[in-house]
Amino acid sequence: MPFPDLSQKAMERFVALLPSDLRLIVMADRKTSRTPGSAYLSAARSCSPQDVPELCRAHPEDVRLMGRARRLRILAWLAGQPDNRTLFVDLQKERDIGTGDRAGNGQSVPQLFRDDITAFSGAVAPRVAGAFLSRNVLAEARRAAMEIAVERHVPEAPSAGPDNGTDNSPSTGASPGALSAAAGDKR
Repeated sequence: MPFPDLSQKAMERFVALLPSDLRLIVMADRKTSRTPGSAYLSAARSCSPQDVPELCRAHPEDVRLMGRARRLRILAWLAGQPDNRTLFVDLQKERDIGTGDRAGNGQSVPQLFRDDITAFSGAVAPRVAGAFLSRNVLAEARRAAMEIAVERHVPEAPSAGPDNGTDNSPSTGASPGALSAAAGDKR
């Protein structure tokens, strides 16, 4: 798989495909981002995935100025490569101090990528949580917890969610304590 196209046109197409909440995060620095310099781009077109971390460290100002959207495209490309864990670990390695891997704003290349991952994760987290914590899933989890509480004769069944005046007892209508007492639980 070739290195991703980081041209302005390609990035506009990429960003247009994103949902609006992710687009805001990805384009946070759009006013200052630009296509990387020709030295970076020509080296990138012919490099292997294993060469990308060193290429980025060799061109810190291009990496900073390319902006979050382009850096996330690079990260996505690296994630699709075999042995991507090694590539991410290598991308996070800091050079020895004084070797010039810092962008004009003083941030190291690994820090720029970490900041991008953190920002993207923060934008994606509500979507992931929402997929797991729908109202139906919470209701089913509550029902299952109540059944387990009854089976184990737990005196107080857990309540999921805020107290909104709903009956938290099992479907029998009896309280968990009454069910425990009926089952012979002696406290």
